[in-house]
Amino acid sequence: MGQIYSFPGFMSLDAAPDGSIDDTQIYKNGQLAFTADGNGYRYIEIDYSDAVDWAAGHPVGLKQDATNYVVTADQSDSLMPCGVALGTVDVSAYSASVWTWIQVSGIATCTAADGNITGGQPLIWSADGACDHFADGGEELVFAHAVTHTGTASANSTYVLLHTL
Repeated sequence: MGQIYSFPGFMSLDAAPDGSIDDTQIYKNGQLAFTADGNGYRYIEIDYSDAVDWAAGHPVGLKQDATNYVVTADQSDSLMPCGVALGTVDVSAYSASVWTWIQVSGIATCTAADGNITGGQPLIWSADGACDHFADGGEELVFAHAVTHTGTASANSTYVLLHTL
């Protein structure tokens, strides 16, 4: 077993991962990869024991007490956000470890808590499945900055610049 939260070398990807699930581990857990456009991705183990499902654009975080890159969509069970999900995962469909890629750096689409985010605002993981601008005193929780406005409450997604590598 590797070191806790080790940083393995990185590799290049021809295209951005699509968030599909691997039933068998293909890469080293925690593998870092980049695409030609500069976006960064990390190969992680999904915490299938949680009740919170994954969806593309939702923040995800390192599971509390994990010994490696085990990631959850459950904010209450996470140490801190570590990226954005690339696909949908029904965690109840799994009873053993599965792996996927998440986006950890570069420009990403993230689900916003409401339509009040403006470009340039620092963002935190505010609730399961959503990011929001931070309140005073939450600086240590910032994992991205908004690049665009969220628009209306019915279209709560925003482009963000991730910095969770």
